[in-house]
This record gives sequence, structure tokens and C-alpha cells, in this order.
Amino acid sequence: MKIFLKNKKFQTKISLRNVIASSPFDLYAGWISVALIANTAVWLTKINWEPILFSEAGWTIFLLSIAGIIGIFISWNYNAIAFGISIAWGVTAVAVNNFNQNFNIVITAVIVSVAILSVCFYQLMHKILPTD
Repeated sequence: MKIFLKNKKFQTKISLRNVIASSPFDLYAGWISVALIANTAVWLTKINWEPILFSEAGWTIFLLSIAGIIGIFISWNYNAIAFGISIAWGVTAVAVNNFNQNFNIVITAVIVSVAILSVCFYQLMHKILPTD
């Protein structure tokens, strides 16, 4: 993640060519972020960690919210559209996995995905320069 942030800069506008050229790395960095959050949850389950403040569903909602904040922050500030899309993809997978189990997790995941994809769509429409 440090390499990703070091190579990116805060930019108000970015060329379409740069977005396309950086998309594979952005997608990979976003998916690594999703995997880090998921693997942390799996590890906590493996060590039989008992949730302190929230229930298990509450912690899932908390982690989904953290993933959403990371996705929106990185996508918005670093013009990393593919990063946001990969986070939304992972969050949507959580919604699909919990579809018949916990409605609150599904609603939270859908809201987070829509928020991230809205930021990505806004960037495509307003922050990307069509030509160099």
C-alpha cells in the first residue's frame, strides 16, 4: 500500500491515458486491501476471538464501513477508479454471501458498494480529462 500511495499523487484532474495505464495496479492494490480485511476476519474467527463491543454481525458491518471509507478515500484523492471498483466488488461478494442470512449486512454492503461506485462514476464524468 505504501508503494501504491507513493506512486500516486493528489490530483484534481488526470488524463484518460494515465487512468488506463494505472488501472491494473490500482485493481491489484484494491483487491489486496479487500483480502487484508477478509483475512483479518478469518484469523479472528480461527483464534476464537470473542467480539467486545459488537456482535459478529456488528463487526462485519464495521469492517464493511472501513472498507468503504478506504475505497472512497483512495478513489477520490488519488483518482484510482479501479481501486474503488475492486473494493466494491469485494463488498458486493459479502452481500451475496450473506443474502439469506443477515439482512443488515446485506443492506450495509449494498450501501457501501453504491457509495464507492458513485464516487468512481463521478470521477469518470468530471475528473478525467478526455485528452492530454
